[in-house]
Amino acid sequence: MIRNEHKLKAGDSVVLGLPDRAFLKASLLIYGLPLLGLMVSGLLARWIIGESELFVMVFALVGFVAGLQISAKIARNQYSNQFSPQILEVRGEPTK
Repeated sequence: MIRNEHKLKAGDSVVLGLPDRAFLKASLLIYGLPLLGLMVSGLLARWIIGESELFVMVFALVGFVAGLQISAKIARNQYSNQFSPQILEVRGEPTK
């Protein structure tokens, strides 16, 4: 749902969008956190277990999935209002 702070009525022309900071936060959450989880868990597995590539790959996959779940939870709980569309510009009456 988009908040109507401009006293718009049906038929008014508006431009919807997301703030630039929302794209940066979303890209860091979507790409950065899962990648960080993949690399950290893979490196930890290699350090703890040793040379077993199968275990390193499994731990890296688990870290990746955990990063995806954590980023989804963070986006849903803390940034849900920033990731919803906002009215950026009011253009007035539509042309007929």
